[in-house]
Amino acid sequence: MHDDVRKAWKAAIPVAYADRRRASKSLDDAPHRLRLFSYPTDRLRDLFEPLSAIFGIPMSAEQSLEQQFAKAASFYEKGKFDKAKKIFRGIQRGNPGIPEVLHMLALIALKTNRAEDAVGHLESAVQSAPGSADLFGLLGGALEKAGRTEDAAKAFEQAITLEPGLAETHYNLGNALRDLGRSQDAVVSYRRAVEPYPGFADALNNLGRVLAGHGIQ
Repeated sequence: MHDDVRKAWKAAIPVAYADRRRASKSLDDAPHRLRLFSYPTDRLRDLFEPLSAIFGIPMSAEQSLEQQFAKAASFYEKGKFDKAKKIFRGIQRGNPGIPEVLHMLALIALKTNRAEDAVGHLESAVQSAPGSADLFGLLGGALEKAGRTEDAAKAFEQAITLEPGLAETHYNLGNALRDLGRSQDAVVSYRRAVEPYPGFADALNNLGRVLAGHGIQ
C-alpha cells in the first residue's frame, strides 16, 4: 500500500475516534462482554478525496469511485446492508486492499452475524494498514465473536502496542483474558481501562466481578 494511504488513514483515525474515546456506545447486546465500534462513514468518505494523487486514478474514475463509496455508505447507514455490500464488493474488485473498504465490509459482516467473514476482511485490512490500532481492535472484536478468544487477545494486545491509551481496547482485552482463565492479567487490563476514565462502568463492573470471584487484591 502506498505510504500516502497510510498517512491519510493514520491522520483520519484520531479525529474520527475522538468522540468514541470520550463516550462509546456498545454494539453488543451484552455490554459487559465486548465493545465494538463503527468508523464514521462521513469521515471515511473524506479519505477518498485524494484518490487520484494516491493511486494515479484518472479524475473521472476517482469521481465515480467516490460516488460509489458515498452511495454504499448511505445504504449502510440506512441498514440496507445487502445493497451496501454489493457496491463495496465492486469497489474492492477494482481497487483491492483499500483498508477503509475492507473495514466497511467487515462492519456489514458483523451486523449480519458473519463474524468469520468479518475476520477475513479485517485481516486483509491490517495488512494494508499495519499501523492502525483501531483496525486491530476491531479485528479482536470479530475474532471474539467468532469464538477465537486466544487470537482475539493477541489482536487486542497488538492494538494496545500501537496505541496504549485506548481504554476500550484494554477493556476488551480484559474480557478475553478473563475468558481464557488469566484472571490476574484480566485485572491488570481492567485497571488500565479505568485509569483514564474512572467512570467506565462496564470495566469497573467486570473488574469487581473478577476480584470477588478469585479473591484477587
